[in-house]
Amino acid sequence: MRRSCIINFFLALTSFSAYAQKAMPDSLLYYEWQFYNGGQREEVLLDKLQYQLQLSGFNEAYPTALRIKPEKIGDPAQRVNFYHNAALLAYLNSDEGRCRLFLDKLEQEAGKLETDETLLQILANRNHDTDLVRQKINILSANDTIFSKLLCFNKLAGYERKHLNRYLISSAIIPGSGTALNGEPLRGALSLALSAASAYGIGMLWQYGLKLNAVFLGGNIGLKFYTGNIRLTKKAFERKEKRQRAKLAQPCEAALKKVLEQYPLNWKGI
Repeated sequence: MRRSCIINFFLALTSFSAYAQKAMPDSLLYYEWQFYNGGQREEVLLDKLQYQLQLSGFNEAYPTALRIKPEKIGDPAQRVNFYHNAALLAYLNSDEGRCRLFLDKLEQEAGKLETDETLLQILANRNHDTDLVRQKINILSANDTIFSKLLCFNKLAGYERKHLNRYLISSAIIPGSGTALNGEPLRGALSLALSAASAYGIGMLWQYGLKLNAVFLGGNIGLKFYTGNIRLTKKAFERKEKRQRAKLAQPCEAALKKVLEQYPLNWKGI
């Protein structure tokens, strides 16, 4: 009741600035008024969603799509269009889980997915289900071989650098060496210098009879430098893996761009 009163108040204000809008049905506020004062709420939300998609505001349209209860949409064609648009909205808003859910509902409702919807299914599953992605790519490639280029996403999803332990052992034996071998020689050299300086300081303290100081320095600063050197190697390994993954992704993204130019993902019923 309070929300309805607030909406009515703002509608009254907007009536004094009618020239600022084309017509009341074009106002998002009007759709909210209909939602709280009308009877057919899903139809009102579908109209609001369509209006927002026409404005190309997919960030603003997504919350509206999530408010809609598809089972209450009476027209089967409208329900199919909603699932399609909701799946695309979810993907554009980086919500791949909901995108897959909407596509499953769409496939159940329509019986099969169209080419653009299957492509969307590939994109939503490329980091989730490589077997499904391969299967769908093979289906699309039977009609157009351009889709076969998307198989590189499977290789990318399965990419993982090996032999991390070798680099860690290397740094454990010679501090900084594992970091240097991962393409970061300056950080490796700095790590080696810090570890060597701490070891030298500990040795000098011990030599001059300051054994307690040597033990204290070795158990605190020296140990921190040594373990920090190993952690640095692990991070360097992960950074190199990320760089190599990005390098492998470049041809995949280029192939995807060509596919989307030929098979764009568009709204339905707009």
